[in-house]
Amino acid sequence: MGLQDLISQMNNPQEFVRLCNAVFVATYGQEYCAVDGTQCDGGNDGYIRSEHKMLAMYCPVKPEKDTDTKYLEKIRNDLDKAKKLVDTSKYRIKQWTFVTPRKLSSHVIAELIREANSRGFSGNYLEATYLANQLFIHSQILRDFPALNVPDIDSRLREITDLLLRTHKIPELNQSVPISTSSDAKSPDQEKALEICTGPRTTETKTALKTLYYKTSDDATKLQCVMGLLNWFSPANGDTLEDQLHYCDAGLMAANRLNAFSEKAVILAYKGQRLSDQFGEEELAWGHSLKVEAALGISIQTAEQKQERMARIRSIYEDATKSFTEAQDIAQQLGDYKVLGEVYLHIGCAAGLRFIHVNGMGAHERAAAEKKLCKDSLMLAKDIYSTAGDQLNIGYALMSLANQIRTFGEMKQATDLCKEALKIGEEYHDAALLQNGKALLNRLVTGKIPDYIHGERFGDEPA
Repeated sequence: MGLQDLISQMNNPQEFVRLCNAVFVATYGQEYCAVDGTQCDGGNDGYIRSEHKMLAMYCPVKPEKDTDTKYLEKIRNDLDKAKKLVDTSKYRIKQWTFVTPRKLSSHVIAELIREANSRGFSGNYLEATYLANQLFIHSQILRDFPALNVPDIDSRLREITDLLLRTHKIPELNQSVPISTSSDAKSPDQEKALEICTGPRTTETKTALKTLYYKTSDDATKLQCVMGLLNWFSPANGDTLEDQLHYCDAGLMAANRLNAFSEKAVILAYKGQRLSDQFGEEELAWGHSLKVEAALGISIQTAEQKQERMARIRSIYEDATKSFTEAQDIAQQLGDYKVLGEVYLHIGCAAGLRFIHVNGMGAHERAAAEKKLCKDSLMLAKDIYSTAGDQLNIGYALMSLANQIRTFGEMKQATDLCKEALKIGEEYHDAALLQNGKALLNRLVTGKIPDYIHGERFGDEPA
């Protein structure tokens, strides 16, 4: 359940008013005056000085019993009180806003606007969407509202880290979780897909894999193709996030039909990373549009359009978190160290890219949190592989860690880690690790930094 859903289900009036006050203080600062019963009339709960806006907050105790008639009765009573404040010269009110956890019917909204206009105000209303959007921006508020805290990736990561420190082993296999029932016998198409995926990465082999993906009607082959196409993601060579998300959804459907739970967890991790990339792109564009408006001194978008756009950005972030969380759950239930490690590789890389976006926007507190999550996730992936004695995947974890910490300015450490990863790649004759490792080392030596904001990755090589 997302934050917006949790807010919409609130039925404690005092807690709802406390939440609203916290949100408006964070949004407007000293321009917002919270009503405590001594400063102004009850029934109107907050005032924004700069906008001459009065806020009336209403949270039904039994929302299922609140009809349109009851909402309108509350609205009219509070509007009368606001009008009295104006008539007695206590407040100057241009706009009256009704704040409630749940969406109102179109009939109530129309009447609210009409009733407000008849008293000399413009009228509107805010509900859970607006509050969730503002809480997404001012997430520190949630510390004071435990009931609204959605379990985050960072807390789950700490649980696994603590487990490794205490037991020096990954979670035991849960025998109640079914293992993939896909047959060990592979069809010629599946063998071909596997051969392509484990071979050199070239334009020709990638084209062949895409062709096989489109051609096959065999779920096992399609699943193998999807895993390869997700792993070979290269924006510099024409791949798009939309295509990647399509592959994720197709792969998840095939994995579900095959009961291929390990593959499902990996694809969910890929999906979380691609959604996180999409979130970063949209948030960056959003921040740019706000800077343009500030520079021009005019609003290009209406308040409603801004809230809709913010809600979409927040929804993408929540979907990414949901995908990562489900991937963690499946991997941990299976007790599959390889899958669990890969999930944290994707979580770490996604956090690293978000660091670049938010740091570029000047949101340094958020950037610091993303940097920590990135390092913690990649270090955890490495520790999981180390605990399991999986040297090859330690190499992949080291390479990912090297690529990320160089964006944090740790160039010498990144170069040393990359060289260690290349040694492992040479020892195991792993083509993918060697190809990506050499590309990364070249960029570390030459100082050329990929254009991450526009989709370039360290493994992108000219065709």
